[in-house]
Amino acid sequence: MEVVMKSKLLFFDLAICALWMLSMFGGRGSWAYTAFPFIVLEVLYRLVISFSLAHKEKRSWIPLLIFVPLIGMSVVVGLYNGVGEIIYRIFDLTKLEYNVALKYALGGFLMLWLFVLPYVYYLFLLFRKQLVRTELTWKELVGGILWHGRMEKSCSAMMLIMLVAFLTGLSMSARLCQIMCLTLAPLTYWLLCR
Repeated sequence: MEVVMKSKLLFFDLAICALWMLSMFGGRGSWAYTAFPFIVLEVLYRLVISFSLAHKEKRSWIPLLIFVPLIGMSVVVGLYNGVGEIIYRIFDLTKLEYNVALKYALGGFLMLWLFVLPYVYYLFLLFRKQLVRTELTWKELVGGILWHGRMEKSCSAMMLIMLVAFLTGLSMSARLCQIMCLTLAPLTYWLLCR
Protein backbone atom coordinates (compact mmCIF):
# COMPACT_ATOMS: atom_id res chain seq x y z
CA MET A 1 0.00 0.00 0.00
CA GLU A 2 2.84 2.37 0.88
CA VAL A 3 4.58 1.83 -2.48
CA VAL A 4 1.33 2.50 -4.38
CA MET A 5 0.76 5.73 -2.45
CA LYS A 6 4.32 6.91 -3.09
CA SER A 7 3.97 6.23 -6.82
CA LYS A 8 0.66 8.13 -6.88
CA LEU A 9 2.32 11.07 -5.14
CA LEU A 10 5.19 10.92 -7.63
CA PHE A 11 2.76 11.01 -10.55
CA PHE A 12 0.81 13.86 -8.93
CA ASP A 13 4.09 15.72 -8.46
CA LEU A 14 5.06 15.08 -12.08
CA ALA A 15 1.62 16.28 -13.23
CA ILE A 16 2.04 19.54 -11.30
CA CYS A 17 5.57 19.90 -12.70
CA ALA A 18 4.22 19.29 -16.22
CA LEU A 19 1.57 21.99 -15.80
CA TRP A 20 4.21 24.30 -14.40
CA MET A 21 6.51 23.51 -17.35
CA LEU A 22 3.76 24.35 -19.83
CA SER A 23 2.95 27.61 -18.07
CA MET A 24 6.64 28.56 -17.85
CA PHE A 25 7.45 27.86 -21.50
CA GLY A 26 4.08 28.79 -22.94
CA GLY A 27 3.70 32.03 -21.04
CA ARG A 28 3.58 35.21 -23.00
CA GLY A 29 6.67 36.74 -21.47
CA SER A 30 8.97 33.80 -20.82
CA TRP A 31 10.59 33.70 -24.26
CA ALA A 32 11.46 37.39 -24.15
CA TYR A 33 13.56 37.13 -21.00
CA THR A 34 17.33 37.15 -21.30
CA ALA A 35 17.28 34.77 -18.33
CA PHE A 36 15.33 32.13 -20.27
CA PRO A 37 18.13 29.52 -19.84
CA PHE A 38 17.68 29.87 -16.09
CA ILE A 39 13.95 29.27 -16.47
CA VAL A 40 14.74 26.05 -18.36
CA LEU A 41 17.21 25.01 -15.65
CA GLU A 42 14.66 25.72 -12.94
CA VAL A 43 12.12 23.39 -14.54
CA LEU A 44 14.68 20.69 -15.30
CA TYR A 45 16.12 20.69 -11.80
CA ARG A 46 12.67 20.43 -10.27
CA LEU A 47 12.18 17.26 -12.33
CA VAL A 48 15.62 15.97 -11.31
CA ILE A 49 14.70 16.55 -7.66
CA SER A 50 11.44 14.62 -8.09
CA PHE A 51 13.15 11.61 -9.60
CA SER A 52 16.09 11.58 -7.18
CA LEU A 53 13.74 11.77 -4.19
CA ALA A 54 11.66 8.97 -5.72
CA HIS A 55 14.82 6.85 -5.63
CA LYS A 56 15.38 7.98 -2.01
CA GLU A 57 18.92 8.90 -2.96
CA LYS A 58 21.04 10.16 -0.07
CA ARG A 59 22.89 12.54 -2.41
CA SER A 60 19.67 14.31 -3.43
CA TRP A 61 21.11 17.31 -1.66
CA ILE A 62 23.09 18.05 -4.83
CA PRO A 63 20.09 18.95 -7.05
CA LEU A 64 18.40 20.57 -4.05
CA LEU A 65 21.47 22.76 -3.55
CA ILE A 66 21.60 23.66 -7.25
CA PHE A 67 17.87 24.52 -7.13
CA VAL A 68 18.34 27.11 -4.34
CA PRO A 69 20.05 29.83 -6.44
CA LEU A 70 17.54 29.27 -9.24
CA ILE A 71 14.67 29.85 -6.81
CA GLY A 72 16.47 32.80 -5.25
CA MET A 73 17.08 34.37 -8.64
CA SER A 74 13.45 34.00 -9.66
CA VAL A 75 12.30 35.57 -6.38
CA VAL A 76 14.83 38.41 -6.19
CA VAL A 77 14.91 39.34 -9.86
CA GLY A 78 11.20 38.77 -10.23
CA LEU A 79 11.45 36.28 -13.06
CA TYR A 80 8.32 34.84 -14.52
CA ASN A 81 7.44 31.74 -12.48
CA GLY A 82 4.31 30.60 -14.32
CA VAL A 83 2.16 29.96 -11.23
CA GLY A 84 -0.21 32.82 -12.08
CA GLU A 85 -0.90 31.31 -15.51
CA ILE A 86 -1.94 28.00 -13.92
CA ILE A 87 -4.30 29.76 -11.51
CA TYR A 88 -5.98 31.80 -14.25
CA ARG A 89 -6.42 28.64 -16.35
CA ILE A 90 -8.03 26.88 -13.39
CA PHE A 91 -10.54 29.71 -13.10
CA ASP A 92 -11.18 29.59 -16.86
CA LEU A 93 -11.59 25.82 -17.06
CA THR A 94 -13.79 25.39 -13.97
CA LYS A 95 -15.93 28.48 -14.72
CA LEU A 96 -15.35 29.69 -11.17
CA GLU A 97 -15.93 33.31 -10.44
CA TYR A 98 -12.62 35.09 -9.89
CA ASN A 99 -11.89 35.16 -6.18
CA VAL A 100 -8.77 36.81 -4.74
CA ALA A 101 -8.68 34.59 -1.65
CA LEU A 102 -8.89 31.43 -3.76
CA LYS A 103 -6.25 32.82 -6.11
CA TYR A 104 -3.84 33.33 -3.22
CA ALA A 105 -4.69 29.94 -1.73
CA LEU A 106 -4.02 28.12 -5.02
CA GLY A 107 -0.90 30.18 -5.65
CA GLY A 108 0.40 29.46 -2.18
CA PHE A 109 -0.28 25.75 -2.58
CA LEU A 110 1.53 25.62 -5.91
CA MET A 111 4.48 27.67 -4.65
CA LEU A 112 4.81 25.46 -1.58
CA TRP A 113 4.48 22.27 -3.64
CA LEU A 114 7.01 23.32 -6.25
CA PHE A 115 9.60 25.12 -4.15
CA VAL A 116 9.33 24.08 -0.49
CA LEU A 117 7.98 20.52 -0.43
CA PRO A 118 11.10 18.88 -1.93
CA TYR A 119 13.24 20.26 0.90
CA VAL A 120 10.72 19.22 3.55
CA TYR A 121 10.45 15.72 2.06
CA TYR A 122 14.24 15.35 1.90
CA LEU A 123 14.56 16.38 5.56
CA PHE A 124 11.73 14.00 6.47
CA LEU A 125 13.51 11.11 4.76
CA LEU A 126 16.85 12.14 6.26
CA PHE A 127 15.59 12.25 9.84
CA ARG A 128 13.70 8.96 9.44
CA LYS A 129 16.91 7.42 8.05
CA GLN A 130 15.18 6.20 4.90
CA LEU A 131 17.71 7.68 2.46
CA VAL A 132 20.06 5.20 0.81
CA ARG A 133 23.00 5.54 -1.52
CA THR A 134 21.80 4.14 -4.81
CA GLU A 135 23.67 3.35 -8.02
CA LEU A 136 23.07 6.86 -9.36
CA THR A 137 26.25 8.59 -10.47
CA TRP A 138 27.15 12.23 -9.93
CA LYS A 139 26.34 12.97 -13.56
CA GLU A 140 22.85 11.56 -13.11
CA LEU A 141 22.33 13.63 -9.98
CA VAL A 142 23.03 16.88 -11.82
CA GLY A 143 20.63 16.17 -14.68
CA GLY A 144 21.34 12.80 -16.27
CA ILE A 145 18.65 11.11 -14.19
CA LEU A 146 16.06 12.36 -16.66
CA TRP A 147 17.33 9.67 -19.05
CA HIS A 148 18.39 7.06 -16.45
CA GLY A 149 15.63 4.50 -16.02
CA ARG A 150 12.63 3.37 -18.00
CA MET A 151 10.14 5.48 -16.08
CA GLU A 152 12.37 8.57 -16.16
CA LYS A 153 12.93 8.22 -19.90
CA SER A 154 9.21 7.80 -20.57
CA CYS A 155 8.20 10.76 -18.38
CA SER A 156 10.87 13.02 -19.87
CA ALA A 157 9.93 12.06 -23.42
CA MET A 158 6.22 12.57 -22.72
CA MET A 159 6.86 15.99 -21.19
CA LEU A 160 8.91 16.90 -24.24
CA ILE A 161 6.05 15.74 -26.47
CA MET A 162 3.59 17.80 -24.39
CA LEU A 163 5.79 20.86 -24.76
CA VAL A 164 6.18 20.40 -28.53
CA ALA A 165 2.40 19.92 -28.95
CA PHE A 166 1.64 22.94 -26.78
CA LEU A 167 4.09 25.22 -28.56
CA THR A 168 2.86 23.98 -31.94
CA GLY A 169 -0.67 24.92 -30.92
CA LEU A 170 0.52 28.35 -29.85
CA SER A 171 2.11 28.92 -33.25
CA MET A 172 -1.38 28.76 -34.83
CA SER A 173 -0.16 27.04 -37.98
CA ALA A 174 -2.96 24.76 -39.17
CA ARG A 175 -0.77 22.45 -41.27
CA LEU A 176 1.81 22.06 -38.50
CA CYS A 177 -0.95 21.31 -35.97
CA GLN A 178 -2.36 18.60 -38.25
CA ILE A 179 1.05 17.01 -38.66
CA MET A 180 1.67 17.09 -34.91
CA CYS A 181 -1.76 15.61 -34.15
CA LEU A 182 -1.09 12.74 -36.53
CA THR A 183 2.44 12.02 -35.32
CA LEU A 184 2.54 12.85 -31.61
CA ALA A 185 -0.45 10.74 -30.59
CA PRO A 186 1.02 7.47 -31.96
CA LEU A 187 4.43 8.42 -30.57
CA THR A 188 2.93 8.89 -27.11
CA TYR A 189 1.07 5.58 -27.40
CA TRP A 190 4.31 3.85 -28.42
CA LEU A 191 6.11 5.38 -25.43
CA LEU A 192 3.40 4.20 -23.04
CA CYS A 193 3.43 0.67 -24.45
CA ARG A 194 7.20 0.28 -24.29
